[in-house]
Amino acid sequence: MIPLILFLLSIGLQLAAAIYALLLVRTTGRKLAWILISTAMVLMTWRRIVSFISILTTGKHVSLDIPEVIALIISILMLLGVLLIRDYFRSINLADARRKKAEEALRKAHDELEQTVKERTSELSVANEHLRQRHLEVSALYKVSSVISKSIRMDKLLGEVLNAISKLEVFTVDKGMIFVVEGNRMRLAAHLGHSGEFLDLHKDMMVGDCLCGIVAKTGEILISANAEKDSRHKIMFPDSTPHGHFVVPFKTKDRVEGVLDLHMPVDAEIDEEKVKLMAAIGNQMGIAIENARLYEETKELSLHDPLTGLWNHNEIRRILQQELARAEREGGCVSVIMADIDHFKSINDTYGHLAGDAVLRMSAKRMLSTVRSYDAMGRYGGEEFMVVLPACDRQYIAAAAERLRISINSSSMDTSEGMIPVAISLGVAASGKERRCDADAIVRAADSALYRAKNNGRNRVEFAFDDEIT
Repeated sequence: MIPLILFLLSIGLQLAAAIYALLLVRTTGRKLAWILISTAMVLMTWRRIVSFISILTTGKHVSLDIPEVIALIISILMLLGVLLIRDYFRSINLADARRKKAEEALRKAHDELEQTVKERTSELSVANEHLRQRHLEVSALYKVSSVISKSIRMDKLLGEVLNAISKLEVFTVDKGMIFVVEGNRMRLAAHLGHSGEFLDLHKDMMVGDCLCGIVAKTGEILISANAEKDSRHKIMFPDSTPHGHFVVPFKTKDRVEGVLDLHMPVDAEIDEEKVKLMAAIGNQMGIAIENARLYEETKELSLHDPLTGLWNHNEIRRILQQELARAEREGGCVSVIMADIDHFKSINDTYGHLAGDAVLRMSAKRMLSTVRSYDAMGRYGGEEFMVVLPACDRQYIAAAAERLRISINSSSMDTSEGMIPVAISLGVAASGKERRCDADAIVRAADSALYRAKNNGRNRVEFAFDDEIT
């Protein structure tokens, strides 16, 4: 009885191990291994079942290779083996799951790091581009400032500034103009790349005209992406290619001194930084133009007599020396007329110094109207005037001196103190091809002739003798 029980128990254990192994095929994921194990167990179990069927049908015990106790032990060990193998595979699966989870976490971290690197690289690229633009803008401002600092003469300054702006890397510019605002008018002072016909249309502009005139009036930067489609663009040039405008005022605190007009490609990108850059340049140029005006005014004051507007003593002497040097180089001649208002002290004493000043101003104006455009006339001192006449013969100089005398003596001068009769005496001296002299010599000779005119009755013209010009 006991052998039979042991026999049945071993069959049950082997069958349980085989079935459990088959179930583990689905749960552990190690399909091939469990299929092989369960197949081996099924074969062993099938042999035991065959033996059991034989007992039932024949009543005889089929001979066994090993005793039933050992078979039972083997069956128990098989079941335990299945359980151990299950735990082993589970540990492997758990390790695989942890590895996969770690790999997934690592992959996710790698992807996040890669995305972060891309974002930082993009941000760095944007920052570098911004820094590059800022560098270009600062460099542009420095270049224009350097040009401004090198010149004080307005027309030279404006031409050099326009040329410098056209070469800046922040813009694509091949054409431009600069206007100087003078009252209600706009004077074309510098240009780049435009044809003569185009410039002729812009030489006589008024504040408020077209895009540049609007900027001169408002003092605000104006951007026109496409001039052909801009209703504010009034001055059209037939052969002009499509373009835009970037118009910048040159202004100080109180007024617009000038206007810069840059021709840009259609729909050119002009961002806020470029607008700020040109606004800064515009402010610098406004101050520069104001300083240039002051310089020119100061220079004019230093060269001209403030009362009459004629050249002053030093400048008329410089002009005389310049003309004498030219005459010596070219083999020409120079004539000098010294003129002095007769009885001027009596005019001051009788009518007052204000009337005397009026007489000086009107005398200068009348005499200046009689000389040639390339003759030079200055106030030599007090009521005395000097006229320098290059390239003229004795006949012309005699006629010129007589015209000067008649211009003063022909009619009285209308002053606040009434009509004042005025006369003038003149002395003339001339250098020649055979008679070279310096400025002092020719002035002394003209003065001597003037004194003779005074001594001979005034209101007359006298010529210097040849021996006086030495």
